[in-house]
Amino acid sequence: MAPRGVVDLARAGSLNQESIRITMRLSAVGALFIVAVAHAASRPQEWKAINYAPRGHPYFRMLHDWFSKDAATGLEVRTMADADLATLRRSGFNAVHLYLWDQPTFDDFHQKHATKIPETSGFAYPDPASSASRQWEALDEFIGMAEKHNIWVLPHFVHTPFNDDLDSMSKTQVEQRAGAIAGWAGTFISRLSGRHRNILAWGALYALEPAPEDRPENPNNYSLLWRKLYVALKRKIAAESAGDQPPLFTTGPRGRTGSGLHIPVRAGHGGTGAVASGVDHWIRCCAG
Repeated sequence: MAPRGVVDLARAGSLNQESIRITMRLSAVGALFIVAVAHAASRPQEWKAINYAPRGHPYFRMLHDWFSKDAATGLEVRTMADADLATLRRSGFNAVHLYLWDQPTFDDFHQKHATKIPETSGFAYPDPASSASRQWEALDEFIGMAEKHNIWVLPHFVHTPFNDDLDSMSKTQVEQRAGAIAGWAGTFISRLSGRHRNILAWGALYALEPAPEDRPENPNNYSLLWRKLYVALKRKIAAESAGDQPPLFTTGPRGRTGSGLHIPVRAGHGGTGAVASGVDHWIRCCAG
């Protein structure tokens, strides 16, 4: 059987209060954040990244709440984020990592009793532009806001139902699934690549990597899905990028990225001062 995800979203508040627990066969999630960026002259050669979300609005709900007012402060969530990003930049951070969850992922969690209550903050699938609560607009504004503060963004796609019935599929069906996921993710790439120049890297697909026992000449369905999706997204990024294209990173064996680069990750929690976000992981990477 392919791996399954277990997420407890029901009690998750801000990242300062309680981290979302995600247990999957691929345990080295922290290493997903790292990609080699030395070949892009305009990108930072040394960077410090953070999983960001405003206090009280966890990262899977931040964009869903973007245009609403925070109950504790009375401020719009986007106003809180603007102030936080300014503080992060002054504190030495130059990149933020952003998961892009889709609604089927949350529906899947709830149907499998991994969450106690339904979560409705995911991006619409297969057309993220039709997402509820103006999330498509909120995402564009968040990327632009980060750009204003000279902060790079690492968008990371999450679609965990990719493994449903995967073992029993034909090769043709696997390729069709890869095409459908690539179409969903490609909509983000087209939208953001054409409007912003602060995409540091794209992450695809959360928790998907080649099977360790895979034979390149005869890949199993899990590895075939990974290969087809990775190639499709690499081509999409190249087609949509002007100048130096952002790299695509994904998990690999033993917690390595798709580029083969392995960087240790130090974990921490909690924000201080005016920074309302929590720190899930921070990474300092020297490319070169």
